[in-house]
Amino acid sequence: EGGKADGAMMELGAGRFLPGFDEQIAGMQPGEKKRLDVVFPANFYDEDLQGKEAYFHVTLQSIKKRQMAELTDDWAKEHGYESLADMRAKIREEMEGGAKEIGQDELRRSLLKALDEKISVELSQSVVQRQAEDIMRGIERQHKGGRKEVLDQLVKDGKTEADLEAEVRERARRQLKNSLILDSIAKLKNIRVSEDDLEKRIDRIAAARQSTHEAVHEELEKEGRLADLQYAILHEKVVEFLLENADIR
Repeated sequence: EGGKADGAMMELGAGRFLPGFDEQIAGMQPGEKKRLDVVFPANFYDEDLQGKEAYFHVTLQSIKKRQMAELTDDWAKEHGYESLADMRAKIREEMEGGAKEIGQDELRRSLLKALDEKISVELSQSVVQRQAEDIMRGIERQHKGGRKEVLDQLVKDGKTEADLEAEVRERARRQLKNSLILDSIAKLKNIRVSEDDLEKRIDRIAAARQSTHEAVHEELEKEGRLADLQYAILHEKVVEFLLENADIR
């Protein structure tokens, strides 16, 4: 009741709608109307709809088929490249850059793991708990169904709420410990975040969002997150310093 969508696109067989929806659409012809009867899954994020029967009146407007475009210089120019050769070269460059970035990420993870294993730091359990609660709230915000959807996913993965809490607590411990270690190294080596470092990072964020430097800066300042961004940049600079000076065998 009350639900309506005009001109909605769906990919047949992708399974992105309710169970049984795709199967009832299959075989319809353009202009054909049909009533589709479905049942909301028992693990649906909205508890009020779990296990409930529902129906949709559907009119199939058209059928489209995916086709591979013919790769020509004209097609490449339409997508912002100078030519087909230019497109291939730039895509190859992006792929190689991505592979290099993945390699750097692996190095960073290995470095932080080594620091965690080799350096002892005493952490207050109450501080770890607060950090874990912050992480959990962030996880819940990432799911439209909130905590209920998170717990439903645990069941699908064969895990319990206790498993999740243990994982989150361990993640909180590592984050806090790494932060303290990196802060100490920053002070010891006089590593700082300059105004230029911050401005360049804001430029990168703005470019990724297709926004402006001023808009991103205003948003960060309004939400009180400029200091968090500076802190993140500082830790990145410390990690880069350690990687540049590490004896990697």
